[in-house]
Amino acid sequence: MKIIKFIFKVIFVLITICIVLGIAIVNWDKIIFEYEKIFWEPDSEMLGGVSIGDTRSDVIFRKGEPDEVDGRDITYDKNGILSIMFNDDDTVEMIIYTGTFPSPFDTVDKMKEIIGDEDILAISKDFRVRRYTYLQWGVSFLFLEDVLRGISIGTVQWRSLIGGGYIVKGRVICPGDDCIYDDDGEIKLEYEDKDYRIFISQ
Repeated sequence: MKIIKFIFKVIFVLITICIVLGIAIVNWDKIIFEYEKIFWEPDSEMLGGVSIGDTRSDVIFRKGEPDEVDGRDITYDKNGILSIMFNDDDTVEMIIYTGTFPSPFDTVDKMKEIIGDEDILAISKDFRVRRYTYLQWGVSFLFLEDVLRGISIGTVQWRSLIGGGYIVKGRVICPGDDCIYDDDGEIKLEYEDKDYRIFISQ
């Protein structure tokens, strides 16, 4: 009798495991999606293999001789244009990557589903380009006609698009009386030594 009870318990456990596995397989895409929503953060793969805080030595060791050197900044121009800016201590401060690269998001809608609404939205004058900035990571995604074309990460000052719209935490700055641009589309003098934070603290 004990053996029969034991067998039934084993069968019950196996059936339960099969059901759980079946549910997991059927809903695998949803499970992965929910995981991404919780744990997503920028990684070096989507930034050309470079991370904030890498040393100049590390970057050149991994990426090879840069195609262009401009003062403290270096650029690689292979599968995409990867521009890297360094601090005074020769560690990576800013990364800008444009062109063809592994895309973490297919569309703006997909991006927002995973990481939510942006903190700063910049819109080009012709409305074809948008830059979405997430202050939590200091990362911006540049979309051209809803296709991801560029990623930048590092110190955030304005992250605007010259002469276009500018929205900070849902507040429309441009167009408007507080717009950061002058009539020529350049940053106004009174904003040159400031950044987006002046519109959050008000």
